[in-house]
Amino acid sequence: LPPLAQDGTLRLWDTSASSCVRLLLGHSGPVTAAAVTPAAAVAASGSEDQTVRLWDLGSGRATATLPHGEPVSSVAFSSDGRLLASVGTRQLRVWNWEAAVGRDGGAEPVLCCDSPVPLIGASFLRDSSVCLGVGVGEVA
Repeated sequence: LPPLAQDGTLRLWDTSASSCVRLLLGHSGPVTAAAVTPAAAVAASGSEDQTVRLWDLGSGRATATLPHGEPVSSVAFSSDGRLLASVGTRQLRVWNWEAAVGRDGGAEPVLCCDSPVPLIGASFLRDSSVCLGVGVGEVA
């Protein structure tokens, strides 16, 4: 998993050599979340700049920017790698991220849910049929 950074960058580390092999640049705010597809070819990062960026880990190129609409606190790929969840303070969005590649800013989420309580994370069931948003607090 790429370490997170206050300067808007992600660093891809070779753990066997304990060295940074790639610097991923593009966010305009601190990076607050990161996840890698099960095939380890693509990473997603979320930021206080209210975007999710998709990264080709082979080239280090940003391949898409998804507008979340509020600071992003968590990102998660489904176990089959087809879907990506992004979580903000009170919004959960699910994306078909492959459809977004090459359509910078033009992608729409396949699901957008508002939450009555602050959200802190998301996770998919093993078969990717359900995305669980994790909230804190009480619903009035």
